[in-house]
Amino acid sequence: MWAFQHRSVLRSIHEAYIHAGSDIVLACTFGGSRFHLGGECTSVNSALAETVIQAADGRAIPAA
Repeated sequence: MWAFQHRSVLRSIHEAYIHAGSDIVLACTFGGSRFHLGGECTSVNSALAETVIQAADGRAIPAA
């Protein structure tokens, strides 16, 4: 849940990797299963995927 609660920090980390030359950046969805998140699974993972997509902004390939 840290990544979900701190998406602006996470986006800055993604952007730093892109600035350093990464061609692919991964969404931070490790542990994002129904077992861990219950009914919030879809909304949390979608928000984290959107964070990496926004950070990539056409400069890198976002992956989830």
